[in-house]
Amino acid sequence: MLAAYRQMVKGKRQLTPYEKQCVASDVIYRRRTPNGAALHYRVDVRTVYHVLEDFKNNIPFDRKPGSGRPSNLTPNVKIRLTDIIRRNRTATSKQLAGMYNRNSVLKISDRTACRWRRMLGAKPTLARKKPKIPPAARPKRLSFALAHLNDDFSTWISVDECSVEIDSDHKIYWIFPGEERPLTLRSSHPIKLNIWAAISVNASTPPVTYDQNMNSKRYAAYCRKYLKQTWPGDGWILIHDNASFHTKPPVPAELKKLDFQVAPDFPPYSPDINPIEYVWGLLKKRVEYYSPTTKWELKIAILKSWREIPFDTTNNFFSHMKTVLPQIIEAKGGNSK
Repeated sequence: MLAAYRQMVKGKRQLTPYEKQCVASDVIYRRRTPNGAALHYRVDVRTVYHVLEDFKNNIPFDRKPGSGRPSNLTPNVKIRLTDIIRRNRTATSKQLAGMYNRNSVLKISDRTACRWRRMLGAKPTLARKKPKIPPAARPKRLSFALAHLNDDFSTWISVDECSVEIDSDHKIYWIFPGEERPLTLRSSHPIKLNIWAAISVNASTPPVTYDQNMNSKRYAAYCRKYLKQTWPGDGWILIHDNASFHTKPPVPAELKKLDFQVAPDFPPYSPDINPIEYVWGLLKKRVEYYSPTTKWELKIAILKSWREIPFDTTNNFFSHMKTVLPQIIEAKGGNSK
């Protein structure tokens, strides 16, 4: 056994920074012996002790600069590559290297382009999604923003519906070299629940879940059951979109009977003006954390996630209207930032 070990470590092998972290973790936290770690990582036991010494002295495991060929990233290369990166925000590192090498004698690799983009501080992100506002809707958005710019948003009640699916998997998976990319199988008929709810500053209804499509009778029944008991008195302004079941009978008569004033000029294509739209995005992320697999588990996850959203967060969405409305005015009815 000892002879095999000596033969195995006869050729010196350098540990990568990641392997050094694994060695330190195995010996210190998983109680593996230094000899066992050396045998596992196929290095000399003295290398393991050197790694442990560096760890105890807080010496970083980064690779030390080598003495090989000079870097291709000369000052001129950096200037030109930076310009290419800034002008092509959606390009891959391979595309960036190809754009640079097209008219250059000195060639760079995909990895060089990727490394320099990281060194510039660039980080990957997804584009924000907002509805495309047709020209006919812009004057209505502008008129609403001007009319309600100085509103007391603590008198607003935001009402809306949304749908939550079980198969909407947006989790980020961290995989190691050699591992396959995780696969999520999406059903052709995913399990989902519809939700109705209303919020205001420091108050909200419970989320009401239902399977069927929303209609005017169901909407009026929910308003009758939950709105008045949550917001007694008068002076409340109801904010909801222009869906057909929001405006058809018996909804207008029911809201008038409950003494709720409906904003009559709420513009189409305007989820950014309805505070509860921001809550839906937050709720769906929290539901994914529970990883429900059945409709009952999905309902429980929705109820738990709703209770976990503090009023400070929902209040901020109403305060955000003080920022959104001026942005709509500045954009002349276009999208807020």
